[in-house]
Amino acid sequence: MTAIIGRYEHGEFSVASELVSCERNEQGEARSDDNHLPNELSQFRRGGVSLLFDEVAYIATEKRQRIAFDPDRFVEEYRSRGQDAFDDLDGQYAIALHDAASGRLHIARDTFGTRPLFIAHLPSGIAFSTTYSPLCKLPELHPAFDVAAVRAFIERGWAPAGLTFHRDIRPARAGFVEIFDRALHSLRRLPPQANEYTQPRDLLSSDELLSLLRRIVAESLQRSHGDIGVSLSGGIDSAAIAALLKEADPRRVIRSFTVGYGEEDPEIQGARATASHLGLEHHEIIVGARDLASLMQEAVRALGNPGGYDEFPCLFALWRDASRSVQTLFSGNLSDTLFGGMPYHRDLWLRMNNARDDLSRKDQSGSLDIKPANQEGPKDLLFDNLRQSLTDWDERIGAQTLLASRAELELVMPLSRRSLLDLSLRLPAQQKVTESHVKSFFRESISKLLPPEILQRPKGIQQLRYDGDMRDALLELSRRYLTKDRVERHAIVSLGDVQACICESKDSFTKARFQTLWNMLIFEIWTDAFANDDPAWSSDR
Repeated sequence: MTAIIGRYEHGEFSVASELVSCERNEQGEARSDDNHLPNELSQFRRGGVSLLFDEVAYIATEKRQRIAFDPDRFVEEYRSRGQDAFDDLDGQYAIALHDAASGRLHIARDTFGTRPLFIAHLPSGIAFSTTYSPLCKLPELHPAFDVAAVRAFIERGWAPAGLTFHRDIRPARAGFVEIFDRALHSLRRLPPQANEYTQPRDLLSSDELLSLLRRIVAESLQRSHGDIGVSLSGGIDSAAIAALLKEADPRRVIRSFTVGYGEEDPEIQGARATASHLGLEHHEIIVGARDLASLMQEAVRALGNPGGYDEFPCLFALWRDASRSVQTLFSGNLSDTLFGGMPYHRDLWLRMNNARDDLSRKDQSGSLDIKPANQEGPKDLLFDNLRQSLTDWDERIGAQTLLASRAELELVMPLSRRSLLDLSLRLPAQQKVTESHVKSFFRESISKLLPPEILQRPKGIQQLRYDGDMRDALLELSRRYLTKDRVERHAIVSLGDVQACICESKDSFTKARFQTLWNMLIFEIWTDAFANDDPAWSSDR
């Protein structure tokens, strides 16, 4: 399979291709017919404008209607409106445009970074690709670890936003147009611009969200290719997407895919019940600790910018299995971010309500002056959190698309549309989280689609079991990857910390021990795939 590499040096633009590995069938043949990865960039040139883009992009017209992305039309829009043309993009996209007349290169990604795009900084310019591996192989790229990124990863499980393990390779900024003009580099935020929204106070109708969801899923289904499926967890996000797909085309066969650690896994049980209720053709993939050695290595090689603990090896197993039956897989990703579905959203909500209670008690005791009519109450912490998240967005979502593409699977995320983000930024915290539920507004909106026993399910997090089998599997990998020679050569973490983590894991294998040991292993697996034990690699900044 080929990956496209764009290069921008001294104002000049060129395109090359690089062979990359992909999933193959039992006969050793690539699954697709066109020798391109599902998330790969297509090429278009008109006059002095060169365009690289993927195939899952929409362009919004002045009437707020959405049409399929047309490269010829987009180039015309750029010629007449300049950078403002990028404001019309919607959906999932990564796009690069070079204007020979001005010598400028523009690179843009959607707000949530659903389409991966990496940039390598070279002595004479930059190179970019949807795939990490070809950039690492560029001979002029200086081999050096980003020590801060690696250490943050080992501590938290993700490299900070905007960084990767390689000092000179980074993700393109999600939600921005990056403009390169020979020696200059600038950023332009794409709409909707969260900093232009004020703290929401007016209540919204759940019918508004349901109407949006129906239209967006129907449009996405219409644009999908081949047989379709849905990545189904035990929660309500993927259940809602599956129900909307069935509603949009009741006669179409929809396959669902769930991954878990066994029969007693709540995710397996919940997804099975959802699939039965909706009449889906259901598939279950069981992953155990002993599957991890190969899955970890495959996932790291595919991602290049790894993270996510055991979630990504499990998802890789799911998508690899799904690719045998479908070409397009729908996902409910981003619902938690948009509508307040994580435990930390409840914590923020509780802090807000504690602040309100304090104000109320002071008011009743007579110790609080009456507030002017225009004085604001407690800050909407969920609103502030969403705006901050959009500024510091990391690569978790784009990583899923990248992994799916290695199984030659198109991963569609309907909830990435701009209109849903706009609604979320206008939705008050009191509608997102309530006393009884996180994601309350979302639950209310889809209550016509799903029965109460599905709507009221508690949220689950995809993970394996941190038991003796998991401990033994990681300790076995440690004997291969966390040797004294390797740890001292890379000089990222101390040998004492590594040995202490291994020893403590033998006696008390807690979730925290698992995560630290897992992250150390992932980094060493990454060095095998991308640093190749090259002595030229350094940890210098």
